[in-house]
Amino acid sequence: MAFATVIVNCQAKSGQGEALGKALSGAIQHTIAEEGCVKAVLVQHDDDPDHYLLVEQWMSADQHKAYAAGLMTDPKMDKVMALMAAPPESQYYSHHTSGGGQWGGPEHLELSSSDVEATKTLLTSVFDWRFFPMM
Repeated sequence: MAFATVIVNCQAKSGQGEALGKALSGAIQHTIAEEGCVKAVLVQHDDDPDHYLLVEQWMSADQHKAYAAGLMTDPKMDKVMALMAAPPESQYYSHHTSGGGQWGGPEHLELSSSDVEATKTLLTSVFDWRFFPMM
């Protein structure tokens, strides 16, 4: 099983950003409670108030995919989906270790400073790091 970071891109219909943000904020607590979810953070684009990213850490991409599939069949999601311009899109990233080893579990969540800097360099254009508490 490989540790995964999942970035879920959510675009609200024009003018629906505040409502979508409230809905997604409420959903995060449910996500964090799911088996396999380590952490979830919601961030809003600085220049587009209708654009959000959910940045989630999971024990495996398969656990997130199973959760997301079930979530999309939940009737409560109809209200959230009605606020979105398009269905959310998920991108999956595997934890990288320079020594070729595998991530060992939650006790290994602390990243080295070089891992943090490499990640920041890669994702700087995505969002403002001051508001990303997992680093």
